[in-house]
Amino acid sequence: MHLSSRHRVWQKLACWICAAAICTQPTPAAAQEQPAAQPRFKINVIRGDGAQNRVTKGRATSQAVVEVRDENDRPVAGAIVTFTLPNTGPGGTFTSGGLTTTVTTNQAGQATATFTPNSVVGSYNIDVSAAVQGQTVTTSIVQTNLAMAAAAGGISGTTVGIIVAVVAAAAVGGAMAARGGGGGGNSSPAPAAVTPGLRIGIGGPVTIQPR
Repeated sequence: MHLSSRHRVWQKLACWICAAAICTQPTPAAAQEQPAAQPRFKINVIRGDGAQNRVTKGRATSQAVVEVRDENDRPVAGAIVTFTLPNTGPGGTFTSGGLTTTVTTNQAGQATATFTPNSVVGSYNIDVSAAVQGQTVTTSIVQTNLAMAAAAGGISGTTVGIIVAVVAAAAVGGAMAARGGGGGGNSSPAPAAVTPGLRIGIGGPVTIQPR
């Protein structure tokens, strides 16, 4: 009776060992977690990436154009594309008046967003997302706002003012000399001295005043 009891104990112990060995077996490769599927759609940036916007009192506009294509590189019509500008700093406002605008792709798979850059100088991202057939893909478009130059063509406003003043002085002097040339030896009055004005910015005034 004593031996039979010990035999049953060893049987139970053997069963526990076998059960533990089965539980610790590695999971078959087929049952392991599968990698995430690759996106079946993509966004191509057609226009706007790397654009530099000259800030001119909010009158300039810029465009961002993207294209949605499927896994066979065919354009996708009807995709919902959302463009988003930064909340602060360099950026702008879409023609709708907000920082976000939504556009549906046309038959060519393209969506266009037009916005007005703000006066803050610097680079920024336009975030773009496209939703199609339950899937969302994203990309970014980088643009830069630049300060408007104080003068055009590399010639400063001061230089332009001096040139205009010199030309005006020469014209006044020539007219006075012609008037006094037939005066029978009477000396003609010296032409009025001219002080060139300064032009500030593009299109600023040039002032010519006698001393």
